[in-house]
Amino acid sequence: MHGESLALFRALGETKGVVFVLGNLGVVVRALGDGARARALHEEALALARGLGDRRSAGAALFNLGQLAHDAGDYERATDECRAGLAELHALGRVYDVAEVLEGLAHIAKSQGAIRSCRPHLRSIRGPARRDRRALARERARRL
Repeated sequence: MHGESLALFRALGETKGVVFVLGNLGVVVRALGDGARARALHEEALALARGLGDRRSAGAALFNLGQLAHDAGDYERATDECRAGLAELHALGRVYDVAEVLEGLAHIAKSQGAIRSCRPHLRSIRGPARRDRRALARERARRL
């Protein structure tokens, strides 16, 4: 399915759709254990997202690249890529996405045996995640 969607979006010249499918395909390929192919897909998504000025998709691609570096045991690269994604998402006020990246940074710290450095990342998730849940609840109530 993803391959067909990707081909269709490419044929239509819908770069935003290409970015979306590349990101999803990269997540699937990572889950199947092909880190090199997943990295190539996320790097292409990142380049296209930056070309579009799509900071949300760029932030997501950077986070996914950070997860791949974490999988490979390259914790410095994982941290750098996740922090770059965090900056993009934070600038947009994407609270839920920011919380997800902070959790990823905590996992990287844990993998390095730095349990104490996990705590600040996890603590910083609490407040924004609560505010985001409240905002989502208000938005849903308005739609009713």
